[in-house]
Amino acid sequence: LANNVDIRGWVSENTVGRGIYCTGVTNLRMRNFQVYNNDTYKGTTQVEFEAANYVVRQVDIDGVVIRATSGNNPITAFKLSGANADLRSCLVRNVSWDNFD
Repeated sequence: LANNVDIRGWVSENTVGRGIYCTGVTNLRMRNFQVYNNDTYKGTTQVEFEAANYVVRQVDIDGVVIRATSGNNPITAFKLSGANADLRSCLVRNVSWDNFD
């Protein structure tokens, strides 16, 4: 279970499956990051928080570019699930989608 995580200017490129997968966190801030995938490395979910066993709360994501080619899988940019997810304290804003082929 992570506590007080601050991620800035991060880039995930050509990941298979998920860009970030987190099963518990309190107070996570992400700023100005980019997630890229193409038709060779097929992404499915770019940022996923799964709160089945641990709490996910106070997530603040701001300034994201999600990029993929048309040959990629259908992409879910953000996913939050599980009984221990505090939905009211989790926020995602300023997201741009970009098709680069």
